[in-house]
Amino acid sequence: MSNFEMFKNNIIAYASAEDEFAYAPALLEKGFFDNSGIINKVRNDTTMLIIGAKGSGKSTIAKYLELEATNKSDFFVDTVNLEDFPYTPFSKIVPGGDMELSEKLPLAWQWILGLILLETLSKDQSVEASDPYHYQMMLKALREEGYLDSVNLRDVISKTKKKGFRLSAMDVVSASFNEEVEGLGGNISKYSRSIQKTIQSLETNSEFLIFIDGLDKILSSKRVSFQAIGTLIEQTSRFNNELRTSGLNAKVIILCRDDIFEKASGSNLNKLKQHHSVELVWYSEKEQPEETQLFQLIENKARTFLSPNQSYFSMFFAESIDNGPFFKTLIEQTRSLPRDIFMLLDKIREHSKHLPIDTQQYLGGMQDYSEKYFKFEIMDNIEGFAEKESIKSLFNCITELGNPVFMFSELESIYSSRKETFDLKQTCESLYDCGALHCVRSSNGNDIYTASYRNYGTSFSQSWKIVVHKALRKALVLPLRASIDP
Repeated sequence: MSNFEMFKNNIIAYASAEDEFAYAPALLEKGFFDNSGIINKVRNDTTMLIIGAKGSGKSTIAKYLELEATNKSDFFVDTVNLEDFPYTPFSKIVPGGDMELSEKLPLAWQWILGLILLETLSKDQSVEASDPYHYQMMLKALREEGYLDSVNLRDVISKTKKKGFRLSAMDVVSASFNEEVEGLGGNISKYSRSIQKTIQSLETNSEFLIFIDGLDKILSSKRVSFQAIGTLIEQTSRFNNELRTSGLNAKVIILCRDDIFEKASGSNLNKLKQHHSVELVWYSEKEQPEETQLFQLIENKARTFLSPNQSYFSMFFAESIDNGPFFKTLIEQTRSLPRDIFMLLDKIREHSKHLPIDTQQYLGGMQDYSEKYFKFEIMDNIEGFAEKESIKSLFNCITELGNPVFMFSELESIYSSRKETFDLKQTCESLYDCGALHCVRSSNGNDIYTASYRNYGTSFSQSWKIVVHKALRKALVLPLRASIDP
């Protein structure tokens, strides 16, 4: 096979970890990059929260460990996806008209977390229960009612919130623990305590990891959802502490977008972030490309089809592309995120005609990347923070301006002339936060360039110059080069 055929026929990565897990597990397993010891932190210390931007690789960690557990009888990894989770009905499953939402949500999550963990534990044939009869009775009762075995959480919530919710067989198990309905939460609280006591009574040498993913859809829900997410994080921490105390090698880990975590409400969230989280940050100030994590990630992925002494970039790319060092040129078309650069490289691969990849082939791939991936990734990224129609309208305003660098006042003029009604400042703020817009201010004769993914914690300013991200310019029919670029 020629070098060109090798480049043309091999995808460096898939857009999602789920697809890679399903269609190219060897690429996921052998190409996994972990130079900061994240896997060890997830498995062996108190890490219970993985925070990162959309496309930063959170789900990849879960799928990698799920793949690792596939052929092991003493390692169990499950991923629970909350993508279609009904947050609003969820808040109503705990009875008690006089109870505050802040009282109901912890009880509701205790019920859900208990069911999720019990289902995973029940897969281990080596588990020993201090009371085998009542353990098996509990499993049987929950299975017969559809609460275990690939449980559908939407169905669980629908059943649980019905008036007079009760599981007769669970009443027998609860009685064995001397659990009564007394107190807040009725039967849900009683059954949750029974499940927790049952779990704490189990013994096994196996390891269990449960990842909770799919929190993105919360952005299209109501405000109550952010309170629900904050409570989920805090209850997961409490749940994990109880598991550790009981001696079970089991843990629940939440995969959370950084923008969602910022909006979640809870009194202990910052403390949990400081001591029990891992943040996925890929941006690097290093000048040498081979020193950056993204460069090393791609080279590591490429070793699944290259020999150990071969380099993906040295073999396939010209040293200079579009009048700049090849890797710097590539990385400037991304937000320093794995998914962005994976998709850019894939579009270049699709447009390749020969080696080395030169400016013409790069520009062909970059156009597809801008128009077919980046623009829509940005729109997906800010769904829930701004209305999709507002984003489209703002894009149209910027296209009408015809310049990738402008002042907010210039944008306001176009906005007014088009008689737009969406919240212009809020939509610009959302685009800045996801990396689609940058800001530039002057200080002592120098331009200071800020972008959310390279200057963490910065915010949009309508008094500064606004710069459209390079990868968005082609899609918005703007000049590719700007008077101010980093």
